[in-house]
Amino acid sequence: MFQNSKEPLFGRADDRIHLQPLRTRFIAELLHDQKRFSPQTLLQWFMLSGAVPKYLEWLVNTDPHENIWQTLVCEHSLLIEEGLYRLAEEFGPVHGTYFSILSAIAASGQYDIVGSY
Repeated sequence: MFQNSKEPLFGRADDRIHLQPLRTRFIAELLHDQKRFSPQTLLQWFMLSGAVPKYLEWLVNTDPHENIWQTLVCEHSLLIEEGLYRLAEEFGPVHGTYFSILSAIAASGQYDIVGSY
């Protein structure tokens, strides 16, 4: 938005912040504080959150006795809806076309779409 000369806000950014994901040791510390630490949980939380603080907050608010996959990776979960929103934002008005392509790729394990050419 600020870097391309054709964008409306080109050259108006005074400063830029390059945010990095949180380090794995922070997630491990968080899990220890929550009394949920295990190597498996650390891997799950890192995979689900990408070390993004907002997603880690969602994970902290899950019930430790429930299956995290069923809670956060279901059709209408916050993580899935956030992903769909981000993709629609990135692809713009033609996001429907790209979603169709991604659906075909996801279904390629079930159907032989390559052999149809």
